Amino acid sequence: MKLARSPSKQGFTLVELMVSISIGLLLLAATVTASVGLQKSFSAADHFFSTHIQQIRIIDYLCRDVKRSIITQTSTDQQTVTCTIPNLLNGSIRRTPVVVSTPNGQRVDYGRLATGATTKDSAIFTSALANFTSADVGSIIAGYGIPESPTPTSIVAVSSGTTVTLSSHATATEPNVQVSISPVTTVVYAVTGNGQSIVRTENGTVTTIASSTDQLVSKGTDVTDDLRNTEYLDANVTFLTTFTFNPPNPGPSATPDPVLQMKRNGTAIFGRAYLRNKRRG
Repeated sequence: MKLARSPSKQGFTLVELMVSISIGLLLLAATVTASVGLQKSFSAADHFFSTHIQQIRIIDYLCRDVKRSIITQTSTDQQTVTCTIPNLLNGSIRRTPVVVSTPNGQRVDYGRLATGATTKDSAIFTSALANFTSADVGSIIAGYGIPESPTPTSIVAVSSGTTVTLSSHATATEPNVQVSISPVTTVVYAVTGNGQSIVRTENGTVTTIASSTDQLVSKGTDVTDDLRNTEYLDANVTFLTTFTFNPPNPGPSATPDPVLQMKRNGTAIFGRAYLRNKRRG
């Protein structure tokens, strides 16, 4: 009688099993790392393009208001732009354009015409039929003998229904000069929240142009030195990208960081807008 021999049983040794598990963990870690990197890249690209769209909207808003402006002013830190715009509406009714003669030629305004008297080197203007009220304070006044440069002349005080004080002294004595008196609206663009949002304020109504999550920063809004009569305005808006090294640079500087500042400069959007109704003397 022969005894049956059972077949030999074979398998992985403990060392082989540990090596295979280690290789599998490495492959899994590489797959997870690549997946996370791709997801971060997708999120960064999506953030970049959505913020880029908001930048274009900011420049469009600002350039639109500058083109309608007769005066623009920028703050010293270049974080605020103030636009003085003719008020084209009287309530819900559009104002009728008026034409008045000035030392620089014919000028189109949106207000009312009045006839009065100016005295050379005096800021007092009188008109028997103008019916001035406190609502006229801040209005732009234009006419022969009334300066338009470096900024248009405005009414700074109303003494009576016939007498007002101007922001500039008259350059000529005219007993019977026709002027235009045009109300204006002030629009202010400002960077707020530590450079994380840009808001537009018009007559007390605040509109957020860029959301706080986009870290938009106004980097350079200025009137060029050779055109201080505010004929045109340059605007430059930048933002910090998602991929930044810690700690992030909160704002531009005169000596840019070789890494962080270059990343911000690569996101700049530039715009130039010319003011309306501006003539050189």
